[in-house]
Amino acid sequence: MATYNVYVLFFLLVFVCIQLITPSTCDGALTSGCIPAERRALLEFKRGLKDPTNRLSSWVGEDCCQWEGVTCSNHTGHVVKLDLQNPHPFSDFGDDPYNNWTLGGELRPSLLGLKHLKYLDLSMNNFGGINIPEFMGSFHQLQYLNLSSAGLGGVLPHQLANLSNLQYLDLSNDVSDILVHVNEFSIGDALWISHLSSLKHLILGNVNFQNGAHWLEALNMLPSIVEIYLSSCEIGSVPFSLPHVNFTSLSVLDLSYNSINSTIPSWLFNISSLEHLDLSENFFQGNIPPAFGNLTSLKGLTLANNPLQGGIPTSFRNLCKLQNLISSSINISKDLLEFDEIFSGCIKMSLESLNLSGTNISGQLPEWLFQLRKLKSLQLKGI
Repeated sequence: MATYNVYVLFFLLVFVCIQLITPSTCDGALTSGCIPAERRALLEFKRGLKDPTNRLSSWVGEDCCQWEGVTCSNHTGHVVKLDLQNPHPFSDFGDDPYNNWTLGGELRPSLLGLKHLKYLDLSMNNFGGINIPEFMGSFHQLQYLNLSSAGLGGVLPHQLANLSNLQYLDLSNDVSDILVHVNEFSIGDALWISHLSSLKHLILGNVNFQNGAHWLEALNMLPSIVEIYLSSCEIGSVPFSLPHVNFTSLSVLDLSYNSINSTIPSWLFNISSLEHLDLSENFFQGNIPPAFGNLTSLKGLTLANNPLQGGIPTSFRNLCKLQNLISSSINISKDLLEFDEIFSGCIKMSLESLNLSGTNISGQLPEWLFQLRKLKSLQLKGI
């Protein structure tokens, strides 16, 4: 009986070893190569592209997992990442490598054959102003989507709302239309954004919000959002208050360069998790609200180039984590000595950069200035 048990144990061990080293045909795992259907999908997608410098010359042969920009899962062999970002940065002085290496043409729906795709980057290319295809909303496994500065345009398609696993979305445009034809994105009715329940990072710089609706309501419904970048979106105005603020995880909010003409909205001061806030280059008016002192997680605050007035509230002394304060070119009218109560608080232990240039402050350099223990950058030009 003992001998029999030894044999049984031996064969069980052999069976387990075979299972560990043999790829499973049930889940599509492969030791080499890629899924034939996915290879065909990539080749059909390539046929629709314009590739002037033959960037995709490696897209030949059977193993698409070895092709430029293509990454497959080591476990299943499925294509999980497609990174076709232009490898050459844009230059304001003209950049032939950038221009020559841009992909263009059409975005064929054959890409939907990559059913396990988690990462898609087509940024810094030039697709001639065509709209984002509606089929982009059918990549249900997608976690990362970057279509920034890709020469796409039109109203953002509401089908993107189907990307419930998406964590990163960049549709911004930072490339000059001198070199790249850009048909500007517009937001339209933004309620679809509220369905991106996994979204953490949203970058929509230069997307036109001028005739948009419900954008703030939609953003306020995102349960996992950490970063929102809305610079140069022609927002114009924002509601002063919200019935309820749901931004429980929001760390970064950029509303710069939007010509927002109002007082600073009160709902901002309920975002206790906020670490970086940029309100520069707008028309925010009135006094700087003392409620800024509630944002005790703040590390960076930029209020530059707004018609704000008065002084920096004494509540700023409670911002014990603040590292960068930029309040240049606003109408602060005080003597530097009057800031002693602010900068003698716990803020003096964290502040690394202080910019008060172009304001109406005056006076000699005060003692508190020399107590800012971590200060690396100081700008007081114009006082």
